[in-house]
Amino acid sequence: NSPRYIANMELAQQFTSIAEGVFPTLLSGMPILDRPSGIYGNNLWLSDNMILIELGTNENSIEDAKRSTKYIARIIA
Repeated sequence: NSPRYIANMELAQQFTSIAEGVFPTLLSGMPILDRPSGIYGNNLWLSDNMILIELGTNENSIEDAKRSTKYIARIIA
């Protein structure tokens, strides 16, 4: 793993920790996926301070995903 990948995974863990502290049910047990490369890789080694945030699943609506953005913004701020 590259130094960028490791630092970005740490950033993702910090984001998750803040989210769980401020909005305990927002992530609902969603894991941080550790996929450094390959077909399912998330390119976390390409840039500094980079995380991938996916909103919504097949079990909720677009409106649900859109509503969650205000909470994501508060976590980032």
